[in-house]
Amino acid sequence: INNARFFQVGLDDSNLSNAGLSGSSFFETSFKGASLRRANFSSTKLIDVNFSDADLEEINFENALFCRVRMPDGTVRSEHCEQIKDIESGE
Repeated sequence: INNARFFQVGLDDSNLSNAGLSGSSFFETSFKGASLRRANFSSTKLIDVNFSDADLEEINFENALFCRVRMPDGTVRSEHCEQIKDIESGE
């Protein structure tokens, strides 16, 4: 499912272990309680995504962009919001 766009998708409690999702964009998507072991999220855009209680063991987030992303430990990653805004507006 590489290079796909996911908008307001509920993937709670799903098993996406070893899934290839590189280059995809996730907007308002929930992975609450999902198993994402060894999934490939490299070069993804993650905006308003919820990973609460998800299994992220050995997940690949290389070059992923984070904006308002809730992690399993409850922290929120937002270090790329400005960069994503610039990409979306074409700047």
